[in-house]
Amino acid sequence: RWADMSGLNSGFFGLFLISVGAEIPDTIQSVTVAKKGYGSMAVANSIGSQIINICIGLGMPWAMHNAVGAPVMIDDHASLQIAVLFQAGVVTYSFILFLASALVLRLNKAVLNRRK
Repeated sequence: RWADMSGLNSGFFGLFLISVGAEIPDTIQSVTVAKKGYGSMAVANSIGSQIINICIGLGMPWAMHNAVGAPVMIDDHASLQIAVLFQAGVVTYSFILFLASALVLRLNKAVLNRRK
């Protein structure tokens, strides 16, 4: 019903809702650990959870489908290409932003200490 009211494609809306729901526990977990003073653990959790989500969420269904012997069919190539280009743009923008801020602030090392 929300997808119809917003005018979005129901498949896109479903993926968006699942992605937000999957990240909320990881975010709460990282913030909780960081508040306890374990900054490096929070960073490792945020990076590691994304890697696991991508590897298991994409890799396992494809591997299972190929193990059965059926090819993986991808429909709607135009939408997929647009999504890939958007993601590549977001990653590039984030990298440039982080690199520029490190160069401007002359920070070459992150320091994560445990609060007392």
